[in-house]
Amino acid sequence: MPLPAFAPPARPSPGQINLRPGEPAIVEKLSSAAPTVITSDELQMSMDKKVATFTGHVKVVDPQGTMTADKMIVYLAEGGSSGSSVNKIEATGGVVISQEGRRAIADEAVYTAADRIVILSGAAQVQTGNSLVTGETIVYDMNKNTAVVKGRPRMTIPQSQKGGGSGGLFPSMPKLPTPTPAPTSMPTPGGP
Repeated sequence: MPLPAFAPPARPSPGQINLRPGEPAIVEKLSSAAPTVITSDELQMSMDKKVATFTGHVKVVDPQGTMTADKMIVYLAEGGSSGSSVNKIEATGGVVISQEGRRAIADEAVYTAADRIVILSGAAQVQTGNSLVTGETIVYDMNKNTAVVKGRPRMTIPQSQKGGGSGGLFPSMPKLPTPTPAPTSMPTPGGP
């Protein structure tokens, strides 16, 4: 039962933005090399409804990354060469998604395969390198490689360590010289 890669946004801001593209050739090679493995304390399956519910210490190890949560429900659909494919995934309770160079944390994560959208909600945050984006909800569209952050979005951009520049959003302003006050005239000795 292969799971889709959760690829949270790199640097979302209020509104919609474009994200840094990944390396699809490497991802395709990795995804065919190793299976996805899900472990938990308990697994309940409904063959008729095509639903698998993992509870307690859920851990997903996928060639594209890892995910942990308290509970995960996987909705399956018929089709695909393996006999079934993922329709939707709902993960709840301390969700942490880690990929090379990225980490997402949320109370809940929902992935729908039909539109390839990941929704992180409940104090969602995504860290890419030293950059951090937070908001109540982060919606990532894998097809468009875009994200929308809702509910008090905040982006932290680290200062650059190269070249002494600010590295932030605005360039450094040159320091203006401090004006020196004009000398006041001193009374001459013996004067009036």
